[in-house]
Amino acid sequence: MVTGEVHASRSGISPEEISMTIPLRMLILEDLPADADLMVHALHRVGFAPSWQRVETEADYLDSLHADLDVILADYALPQFNALHALHLMQERGLDIPFIVLTGTINEGAAMECVRHGATDYLLKDWLVLLGPAVTRALQQKQLRHEKRQSDAALHASEARFRAIAEAMPIPMGITRVSDGKILYANRHFGPAFGLSTEALVGYEALAFYYDPADRQKLLTALSKDGYLSHYEMHLKKADGTPFWVIASLQTLTFNGASAILAGFYDITENKMAEEALRQAHQQTAQLLTAIPSILIGMDSHRRITWWNTTAERTFGLASAEVIGRPLSACRLSWDRAAVLAGLAACGNTGVPVRVDDVPFRRPDGKDRFLGVTINPMRGVSGDRIGFLLLGADITDRKLLESQLAQAQKLESIGYLAAGIAHEINTPTQFVGDNTHFLQEAFKELYGLLEQYTVLVQASKEGTVTEALIQGVEATAEAIDVAYLLDEVPRALQQSLEGIERVAEIVRAMKEFSHPGSEEKLFIDLNKAIESTITVTRNEWKYVAEMVTDFDPALPLVPCLPGELNQVVLNLVVNAAHAIADVVGNDAMGKGRITVSTRLDGDWVEIRIADTGTGIPVAIRDKVFDPFFTTKEVGKGTGQGLAIAYDVVVRKHNGRITFETEEGRGTTLIIRLPFEASGLREVEVV
Repeated sequence: MVTGEVHASRSGISPEEISMTIPLRMLILEDLPADADLMVHALHRVGFAPSWQRVETEADYLDSLHADLDVILADYALPQFNALHALHLMQERGLDIPFIVLTGTINEGAAMECVRHGATDYLLKDWLVLLGPAVTRALQQKQLRHEKRQSDAALHASEARFRAIAEAMPIPMGITRVSDGKILYANRHFGPAFGLSTEALVGYEALAFYYDPADRQKLLTALSKDGYLSHYEMHLKKADGTPFWVIASLQTLTFNGASAILAGFYDITENKMAEEALRQAHQQTAQLLTAIPSILIGMDSHRRITWWNTTAERTFGLASAEVIGRPLSACRLSWDRAAVLAGLAACGNTGVPVRVDDVPFRRPDGKDRFLGVTINPMRGVSGDRIGFLLLGADITDRKLLESQLAQAQKLESIGYLAAGIAHEINTPTQFVGDNTHFLQEAFKELYGLLEQYTVLVQASKEGTVTEALIQGVEATAEAIDVAYLLDEVPRALQQSLEGIERVAEIVRAMKEFSHPGSEEKLFIDLNKAIESTITVTRNEWKYVAEMVTDFDPALPLVPCLPGELNQVVLNLVVNAAHAIADVVGNDAMGKGRITVSTRLDGDWVEIRIADTGTGIPVAIRDKVFDPFFTTKEVGKGTGQGLAIAYDVVVRKHNGRITFETEEGRGTTLIIRLPFEASGLREVEVV
């Protein structure tokens, strides 16, 4: 018997590498020391650090067998006994040690015989290469067996604990098999709740205790969603037919190998009777409140709906029965949930009424409208806050006037830029027209040449070609300069297509910018929207500045009000062009530069519009966002550009607008928009 362990000098592995290897307690059944060394070194190379014993007799093998071994490597044919016999000896001692057969002298049938009797693995050829993976697999299998034994033991202990806890619970608890509805287990309170002893109840079909047998399928459907139900109201009956109500908590589980339902419940029959009396009292109150023409929604302190009047039913297309008792956030309301929930939070925090205007909603007929909502706190007799009362009214007509005013401001901007836009369209239109005239003349000349070619081809077919006919064709080709036409016609066509595309690009940009847009936040391609606005304003900046864009190509779709954000970008680009014009004049000092960039910064989308203009003087920096404040001469500015930008970015998008400036060097306007969809109208589910 020979014992060994890892030695860095023998294995060729550095001491640092040895410290990072995996310890392995190993028994080797091998009569050739050299083969045993090969096994050890093969395992060194793949990251193991074996401590090992080599044995070749049955007596030494039995002396060395112990439960702490990680693996046994056995040559199949030893002088005194073989691997199969060694395997049986290990099993007789009740040991669970990975057992791997290594040999190149037996056929695969003999090796498989070892596996059938419990060997972990066998390696017939090239086992030095395969040894490391085989040992790794063997160790993993042993660990899995160990974990399963632990799991089984834990399961038995868990079931015993469950029974002890269930018997100690002061409420009825039972377990029902899903497949046939049979009651498998009942604690000491479960049977008496149905008028039976616990012993008599086990084996009953639970369906016999449902007041309405169809309720069982409803329960199974509800449970199938996430396997758990809390505060589930059930209408049951006792063994003698007496009805009663319970509030139950139910959980799907596996009990004795079967899919089952664990149920525990409280009897609420008295509460249900009290609720009926209260319902009648509420019915009288409801008749009084139904006459109110405004939307009236009552909620408790948990924001569950307690009142939903007729006007609310008509406005949202939801009957009170569909929403009463449900949290406001769980109802399918086609309105701006974020705005209403923010108002509720503010009212809850301050304890005072909160007004929320411009809440978009969709009527049942599909028309989009706007609400004005007042949220009032409700207090009980003792002064404690017990809920909220929402009063709402349709303010769409007022909102429509505001929208028309905003569109008028946008069209005013278009009118201001109209002359420049017309010039932008006129230039490509001019060279498209010139090229079209050229192509018309070229076609006439080529048509004449084609006629002569036709005559020449026909003469060739008839064998009547003359020198004069050939010379006539050559003279015509030379006169119209065919080579020139072959070069210029494609170029003219390409230029015409480019001109048409340029006109189309300007028209598309105009269409996108001048469109009234949506009155609700939408996800848009911000880079594309800014590019369209830059195109519309081109005539404002092209004579005084170079336009540089640095758009983040990975920028996701951004939630915003497209039309109003386009107006903000237009105002800022025009302001930048004017600031640069004040520096460079009529191109006498060269051009300045406008840089427009976008990027995603955490939860914010950032737009930067930088210019090389005059910068903002220190004395007026705190006034630039004030309405009607302007430093431009009369007739050139109203002072509304930055004020509108501030209103759109801060109030309507919950964003931020700031600037960085240096007199004589330029200004950078920075717009930051929150990258979240809380401002979007959620029509389908709110």
